[in-house]
Amino acid sequence: MIGRIKASVDDPLGLEISGYALLDLYPTRRGNLFSDEVYRLKKAKDATTLYPRAFEDEDDSKSMNVRYFPPNHKFTNNDVIVLTLQPKGSGDFFDPSILPISETATTVDARVLNMGQTYLDVAVRAGTFEGAFGPAPNDMSGSGDKSMRLRADRFFSNIPYQRMVAALAQMTSIPERSKAATTLDSELEKDGNSASDIVVMDETLREVILATHAFSDAGSPLLHDKDTVNLQELVSLCITF
Repeated sequence: MIGRIKASVDDPLGLEISGYALLDLYPTRRGNLFSDEVYRLKKAKDATTLYPRAFEDEDDSKSMNVRYFPPNHKFTNNDVIVLTLQPKGSGDFFDPSILPISETATTVDARVLNMGQTYLDVAVRAGTFEGAFGPAPNDMSGSGDKSMRLRADRFFSNIPYQRMVAALAQMTSIPERSKAATTLDSELEKDGNSASDIVVMDETLREVILATHAFSDAGSPLLHDKDTVNLQELVSLCITF
């Protein structure tokens, strides 16, 4: 995903044509969903690019003024996307300094809720949209910038990854059961607890996680190296787990 965006420096329109980005979007505030804010993104009337309807047999006599999304766009419900401000309005997506991966870009993570041929509804954590971009153009205060234009890119969030890494770090750093009571009691007694109150990871589960990591990690030189782990032995351990 990051590679696609980097490669689009010389051809940002190609990223939209291929369906991985939507450019020149006009946002409007739609309401709230629990603790999130909902925004609708549509192609601005002065959008740089125009696309045909996905279904030409629809009866739409007013379609001349409608701006459609690329018919092959890859955005789907629950996708994590990144919204990036186009500081100079429509057409301002050629400068590498405002790409979503640039440190100087103004971005906000969002989640796709719903979509149609002409709109994308997204959920944003409360306060983050206005904090980054300012009030939406339709804000009731009247202070929203009508010239606000955003781009949306299919992206990812590193929050699930961080949580996974933290969980694995906690799981694999837990002392062995045989040592838990003797090594932790002295520290835990200060808080009125004992080692028996600690949930300790089963050695079999820990062995499976550690033994198979290098074997299945695409970035590891030991990927699919049969000498790295005895899979048959691990299967036997899991069956008796």
